Amino acid sequence: MSSRAALKAAAPVLARVFEKIPGAPEAYVSRPKEDALPVKDGPDLIILFGWMDGQLPHLFKYTEAYHKEYPGATQILIRSHGSFWWTSTSASIQALLPVATLLQELKTDNTLVHIASNGGSFMLVTLADAIALTDPTKTPLVPCKAVIHDSNPGKDDLLPALEAFTGGIKNPLIKLAAKGTLLTFLVTHALWGMLMRKPDPTGFETMRQRLLDPAVLPHTAVRTYIYSNADRLVSHEAVEEHIAEAKRAGLDVVAENFGESLHVSHARTDPPRYWDIVRRTWARISGH
Repeated sequence: MSSRAALKAAAPVLARVFEKIPGAPEAYVSRPKEDALPVKDGPDLIILFGWMDGQLPHLFKYTEAYHKEYPGATQILIRSHGSFWWTSTSASIQALLPVATLLQELKTDNTLVHIASNGGSFMLVTLADAIALTDPTKTPLVPCKAVIHDSNPGKDDLLPALEAFTGGIKNPLIKLAAKGTLLTFLVTHALWGMLMRKPDPTGFETMRQRLLDPAVLPHTAVRTYIYSNADRLVSHEAVEEHIAEAKRAGLDVVAENFGESLHVSHARTDPPRYWDIVRRTWARISGH
């Protein structure tokens, strides 16, 4: 099913209906209804960066939950796909320029940023690059008051990468073949980067650093990391290393380890705890 067909199929059951942002293949926006009452001290804008190949019906569960909490907020949803890895950097940035333009029009830093998995992390830094093209003097590039890190950021571990790309494939033979093809691609990609003497061939270390760069995300924003020991795609050690770096940088950090829940499954495993963490994260900016 195409993304447009999936959007139409899911729309009738949604409290918040999204429309595609013109010119942005995988970005959507939902504005609040005119009669929607804003939540006192709530965000004006929520930006959700989906995990790699996250399907719209699954992502809409997050946008619906956010609508219940903050019905007066505009929501932007940005999807991530495996094709990111073989798409040129310039093309990836170009695809998000319409989102950068929309953010200029909205003109708010009263924003909650929600990043899911490494796919969402890479899309955030790509959006930052798109914003830099539209407004080179802007800093930080993605102004916000709070950041939710759900199952991220990870590192360039090969086996988790293969699982991330093939996790949705049910047929074991097709999955095995896909892993072999991807393994060849990922190794070739890394070797090519080494031959070209790139300091960070896979881009993971750069992504991790940029998430802590005050030119990308403000150091005044609250950072909440939601992760687990059982996550096979993004290890808790990788997340906790980033948490330690954030604390050393003087950021206001909250760490929530869900223990046995799986990758980007924390909201499904314990919804009350998950959304209470989100509420408390936002309340933290006003000291409530």
